[in-house]
Amino acid sequence: MHAAPEESPLVVAQSLAQLLERDTVQVELIPEKKGLFLKHVEYQITSQRFKISVYRRYSDFDILHELLLLRFAYRMVPALPPKRMLKGVLTSTSEREFIEGRRRALHRFINLVARHPFFSEDELVKTFLTFNGSVRGSPNQARIQGQMCSGLPGE
Repeated sequence: MHAAPEESPLVVAQSLAQLLERDTVQVELIPEKKGLFLKHVEYQITSQRFKISVYRRYSDFDILHELLLLRFAYRMVPALPPKRMLKGVLTSTSEREFIEGRRRALHRFINLVARHPFFSEDELVKTFLTFNGSVRGSPNQARIQGQMCSGLPGE
């Protein structure tokens, strides 16, 4: 029998199969929610690795992206899609197309992060994929933000 090769921290190249083993994350659009004043789009994020679904808004992805840029200043962090369409005349069809395109781009973003050898093992990413609830306005907001920001430069 052949023993499985050990992972070397010095080897960065991985096969597609090895990357896919890390995680596959689904991003599904939740039917439009209407807030008190503004409507917003919410996504159901399902991680095969953690076997859990959580709900996220674009702003949650934006916070994750900003924290990854701070925490991994010398690594290439995948780009986020734009939050809004370019200004101009919007039709409901073009808005729906934009939202679907953004969902696909968020799917690519979170899968690149979840399969990355370093990002995927970081507590920030694990929290994003498993914490069910919103950090904003929660009684535990300071504790959660502290956990998510621990290990950032300057701390």
